[in-house]
Order: sequence, then structure tokens, then C-alpha cells
Amino acid sequence: MKLRALIIDDEKPSRDNLQAILQEYFKDIDVIGQAENPDDGANLIRNMQPDLVFLDVQMGTSTGLELLNAFPEPTFETIFITAYDEYAVKAFRTKAADYLLKPIDLDDLKDAILNVMSIIKTKELANLNDQSTIDDINIPTSQHFIKVHTQDGTELISHDDILYIQSINYYTNIVLNDGREIISTKILKEYEGLLKDFNFFRIHNSYIINLKYLKGVVAKETYFAKLSNDIQISISRRRKDEFFKFLEKIKVNLPKSG
Repeated sequence: MKLRALIIDDEKPSRDNLQAILQEYFKDIDVIGQAENPDDGANLIRNMQPDLVFLDVQMGTSTGLELLNAFPEPTFETIFITAYDEYAVKAFRTKAADYLLKPIDLDDLKDAILNVMSIIKTKELANLNDQSTIDDINIPTSQHFIKVHTQDGTELISHDDILYIQSINYYTNIVLNDGREIISTKILKEYEGLLKDFNFFRIHNSYIINLKYLKGVVAKETYFAKLSNDIQISISRRRKDEFFKFLEKIKVNLPKSG
């Protein structure tokens, strides 16, 4: 899958640095243009019809969020780039696929691009199979269950049974508290949207955890969420502060152990 990408950022060194990284490490990304402000960026998007846009959040008196609002039904995926943590929540409330903090971490960039490829692949599969199945019509859903589409059919899973969900290439692995694992054809971001109001949290680009089974936070060289069954999952650098704020908001006070 070859993706045509644009970089929109008011700082030329940042644009050039990102383009150099993409050219060196991501052969599936073809940077087809750059823009230094939202107006030029919007025109470039309309003219070039990219698959992916790397979009700076703060550009002078304007923002990338405002630019994205000009495309209510975008035909492209967006990865926001920002030096400011406070824009993270706003970025995730848009239709953006991901966001990256400056300076860009190569592993975070890899995860974000993989997420975009997963989204695009899923959309392509949906376009090939856009008719409702019998399972879709006949199986009821409720606020306590999610409908999981697997390669073998459809299964209803209780929220309470989910320990964590892991992104694996174009699929997700749903790990249940009893140890059973279910491979789903949905991408992680879709489950993030379905479960966001039920005390699930995405602590890493590749992981969503169920806070019902959170036993503590382990501080080593980085932070890990400790779940039931002595499972430890890394908390990414760019999601750590947001995660701890969320725990405070829902009044969860956990010891941090080494």
C-alpha cells in the first residue's frame, strides 16, 4: 500500500525533517507536497487529493483543527503534529487517525502510520462488502456488550469480560479475563470509540485496557499498567499524563511501584 502524503506545518525545518524521516524509513509513504499555512494547505489538499495529511496544530493565529473543519467528510486520513499536550484531547475528538508530539519519536511515528494503514485497509474492505449480513441484522446490541466481527462470524462480548485489546497489524486481539483471545476484524480506534464511556483507556497506540482490572502502575524505565493475572502493559510517553489525569477524574488513586 503506497500512501500519498502532504505535510502542513508553519515551520520549514519541521516539514523538512519529517519529510526526510519519511523518505528514509517509510518507503510506503510518498510525500507529494508541503504547505506552511492552513489556507495553502487546504488548497493543496483539494488539488492533490492525498491519502494522508501530517497536520501541525498551531500555525500562527490559525490551527490545523480549523483546517480540518473545512473538510467535514474528508477523503484523507490525518495525523496531527503538535508541541502542546493540551491539544491532544481536541485532536482525538476530530476524525484524525492519530497525533504526534514534537520532537517526533520514530516508534510513535511507525505506530501512527500503521494505524492509518489499518484504517484505510478497513475502509477498502468495507467498500467491497457494504451489504448488511444476517448477523448484523439479527444480533441485538446493548450498552453492556460489544459486537465483535471475527473471521468466523459475530460474537457478543460483555464489557466486563474484556481485560485489554491489542492492535495487531490490520486486526485487533481482544483478550478476556479468563485468558481467551478473540481476533477481530475491526481496528483499535473503532473499539476506542465504542468503549470510551465505559472506563476503558487507550494507554498506548497498540493497547486499550479495562480499568476494572487495573491493579497499579509500575514505574521502571517507563511506566506500565499492571492488570489482573500479573499482566503489565507499557504506557506510552505521550499518553501518560492524559492517563493519570483521567484516573484522577474518575477518582482512582493507585500506588506507583518500582
